[in-house]
Amino acid sequence: MKWRTAATTILFNKSLRTVLMMKRGETAKFMPNMYVFPGGIVEQEADSAFPIQKTNFGEVKSIKIDGFESDFALRVGAARELFEETGILLVEDRFNKEKLYLSTLVDKGLNEWRDKVRENPFKFGEMFQDFNLDLQRLLPWSRWLTPSIFKQRFDTLFYVIPVEEEIGVDMCNKEMSEYLWVQPSNVLAETTNNPSKSVVAPPQYYELARLRLTPNENLGDVYDPRRLCPQIIFPKEDDNLVYGILPGDHLYDSSNETSTAPRTLSAEEMGDHPKLAVHRMSHLKKPHYADCQLHVQNLSFAKEKVHLFSSNEDDFFHPPRAG
Repeated sequence: MKWRTAATTILFNKSLRTVLMMKRGETAKFMPNMYVFPGGIVEQEADSAFPIQKTNFGEVKSIKIDGFESDFALRVGAARELFEETGILLVEDRFNKEKLYLSTLVDKGLNEWRDKVRENPFKFGEMFQDFNLDLQRLLPWSRWLTPSIFKQRFDTLFYVIPVEEEIGVDMCNKEMSEYLWVQPSNVLAETTNNPSKSVVAPPQYYELARLRLTPNENLGDVYDPRRLCPQIIFPKEDDNLVYGILPGDHLYDSSNETSTAPRTLSAEEMGDHPKLAVHRMSHLKKPHYADCQLHVQNLSFAKEKVHLFSSNEDDFFHPPRAG
């Protein structure tokens, strides 16, 4: 399987504990009308060729990614996509090391560069003269693989970028219809209160739940290098429901993590026992990703100690769905 590598940025306002989310346009081919984080495909050749001397990557604790010597290209790709989609450019002053945000809303001269970079990602490295690209501010957060039922599959690294304010966004209207700074709990509540509406996809829901429960001081400490590849189960009792089984769940197949074929199981076969570890998501087939829910319980009984949360969430997540 040839994965397409992607990178996503989660801008997180530490003061208000809000995140930047973009709403995809109604005519978008992928997840129309749904909220996403800024991000996109890593242009491996162009992003790897970015001049490393124009960055502060030497101050970064890098992580290993399949097919790459480090996550340098992924950080560059994440920063480039953030600039293309929002007009926000992460920079560090080359002389005094001050970390800044440049924006096309303030510096109209950046718009010309933004257009050039959209046309040719190799141009991204030519922008930087007095500033370096700030890669240090990107904190590795999680890694997701598209389930095996999809023809096009992505290996996506999520980065959190802590910020001190709700930065203005110069949105790319070709791809997005609106943006908002919003508390994670409000997005999760919208999903719960509108079960027939597609609000966010499972990875976004999961990461919003993690952010909601992670203290500011722990943002840089909760990355788990294990890839999350949901293994699909269709329940016999409901042909409009889909489960994505995650590592640690008693139904997770560790021997064939990324290419497990979808299964169809009864409620009895899926098991609802107080001592069985549960780590899974569920959502509707139609509307796609509607009524997204996260089920986490009894992970102390899991054979594999995989848990990406930093606090006790027993009172937050959804109970098992009725059979």
